[in-house]
Formats: sequence, C-alpha cells, structure tokens
Amino acid sequence: MRPNAGMDRPLDRFEAQPDAGFTVIEVLMAVALMAIALSGIAMTGIVSMQADTRGHLASAATTLAQAKLDQLRNTLRDDAEWDEGAHQESGLDENGEAVTGGPFRRRWNVELDYNGKPDLARVTVDVMWDGGGPVTLSALYW
Repeated sequence: MRPNAGMDRPLDRFEAQPDAGFTVIEVLMAVALMAIALSGIAMTGIVSMQADTRGHLASAATTLAQAKLDQLRNTLRDDAEWDEGAHQESGLDENGEAVTGGPFRRRWNVELDYNGKPDLARVTVDVMWDGGGPVTLSALYW
C-alpha cells in the first residue's frame, strides 16, 4: 500500500474539471447577443407596422381623391362644386364622410376653359391626412 493512498481521494474531489459547463462570462455574452438579435427583430416588426399604416392611409387618400373626381363627373356643371377655383372639405373619414376628428382633408381646384378650350375643364384633387400626403389626382372633363 502506498503511504499517501488515503490522501488521493479527497484531493480528486477538488480538482478542476475544465469541461464541466459554461462560465458566467459565456452565459452573459450569449444573453447579450440574444438581446441584440431580438431587439433587431422587434424593430423590424415596428417599422413594418408603420409602413403598413402609411400604405393604408395613402390608399384611402387615393380612394377619396378618385371618389371626388367621380362625383364631379356625375354632377351638372352649374353646381357650386364646379365653380372655378379652389374648394375644400376637411375632417373626413376613409369613406369621405365629415366626422369629428376625421384625419383627411380634400381640396380640389377647378380650371374651366382649360387650354383655351371652352368646353374643357381640368380638376385637380389633393388629399392630405394628419402626418402625410398629399395624394394628387387630375382629370379632364368635356
């Protein structure tokens, strides 16, 4: 029997085991990298939602402008909406209805005798909304 045989066993218990797990620094670095990646993904979602909202408002504004051009196409020329010059409606919702706090403003400009032609009129419609716009559409009417 070796003289130090009984002493070897307690020392084995305290020896370092190099591959026993992760260090605190490794865990913190992994958490930091995950946080950076997740914040990037979250920002992508936020930017995507903002773009979707802007697109929805621009689409609604285009519809409102086209609706005004269609309304004028079906209105007699002696109506007040056909008076030469600028006209405006404000506080409109997406359906063109005047409501309290409606985000859309629609203005149209009527030019009679366009390019010297007595029966030709040009109408330009601009639609703006809170924080955006304008969307502009024009049409010629005989």
